[in-house]
Amino acid sequence: MATEVGREALVRALHAAPTAEVAWCEDGVPHAAAVVPLVDGDAPVLAATWAQEGWARSLATRSRVVLTLTDPRASGSAWSPVSVTAVPRLDVDTGGERFVAALLDQELRKHPPARALADSALLRRENWWYLPRLLVRLDVVDVEPVAVRASPEEALLVTADEAGAPRVRVVAVEGWQRPIAVREDSPDAAGTLQDAPDALLFGHDFTAPDLERWVSWRAAGTLVDAGVDADDPGGRVVTGMPTLRERIRRHRALRRECLLALRRAR
Repeated sequence: MATEVGREALVRALHAAPTAEVAWCEDGVPHAAAVVPLVDGDAPVLAATWAQEGWARSLATRSRVVLTLTDPRASGSAWSPVSVTAVPRLDVDTGGERFVAALLDQELRKHPPARALADSALLRRENWWYLPRLLVRLDVVDVEPVAVRASPEEALLVTADEAGAPRVRVVAVEGWQRPIAVREDSPDAAGTLQDAPDALLFGHDFTAPDLERWVSWRAAGTLVDAGVDADDPGGRVVTGMPTLRERIRRHRALRRECLLALRRAR
């Protein structure tokens, strides 16, 4: 169990982290997403927009999930690499009141693109569809150290344990030909990775510190002999700033997806 000292350090690390990764398993199949970690009291919270309804609802129905802080870029001085095992609980905030009252200021500080949508009362009225959220609260069960992703091309390897809960490790990729060769990137790694019928390599990259570009990549397959039988996902490293046209398209796509999901929910 997480100790009180560990919990205090975790809260400081969460406040200092602009990005995180969350992993879960559904019927033994691993999934992962890149997220902005927020804090409510002493608990991590993920404030998914309604464009992210699919993974938020899937995540919230699991008995165990794992939240990791592995990327130190753009982080504060209290950041540390940690792996948090937690029980998720879903709070459907279709009006956005709870998100605005408790979490919006954190998101504006950590995620600069949000400032163009909600950094003033006028913007919040204009982009009202951005404020309703699916709030996934993570009740912490355990806190452990995890390796740092030394570069965006390093990945999280997600597999299911015997109970069907996610197991997450940082791995160095030794070759992108199929099967993708991986090696556990930890000074105390326990030797050869165990084979698994379902495995997911997950990574994300962003432009720091502005996060104007933030993309994720995934490679799913079977883990055999420390190799994931999957194709190179490509697009693993992000460079450059989005153009004005790309910003407008991104804004319109996010608005459209949020409105469609909100209409279904209401």
